[in-house]
Amino acid sequence: MREHAFTIIETLVVIAIIGVLFVIVLFTFADKGADKQLDADVLNTKTLLEEARSLTTSAKEASAYGVHFETNKIVLFTGSTYTAGLSTNKESLLNSVVEISSINLSGGGSDVVFDRLTGGTSKSGTVTLRLVSDTGNTRTVEINAVGTVE
Repeated sequence: MREHAFTIIETLVVIAIIGVLFVIVLFTFADKGADKQLDADVLNTKTLLEEARSLTTSAKEASAYGVHFETNKIVLFTGSTYTAGLSTNKESLLNSVVEISSINLSGGGSDVVFDRLTGGTSKSGTVTLRLVSDTGNTRTVEINAVGTVE
């Protein structure tokens, strides 16, 4: 009577198939995780812009507020001009898989400051965030002249 058993070759083939499937699943979930990080950083960008506008229109500390953009961080600041390192600045670092790829504001620069009376801004335009590993995967935040964010 002959016993049925797996040969080493059959076992290695099964292990190789499992390994390939594991790698496919791993990369699929890694991409979805990066997409979620990009979406989270876009939402955070919108939130900081809306917070700066809200603080300005509520006349908190009788000051204007603005948002400063850099490649890897966004800073909410008090006053009409950004100054790095102030204790009143509220820094928000982007996730390491996300970066700001372009800042296109009217008149140039990298700061959006809101008007105390209207909540509008003379620095309308767009800020584009993207994945570092997939530069074609972008999201754009639009700041219009009345200060609303889309």
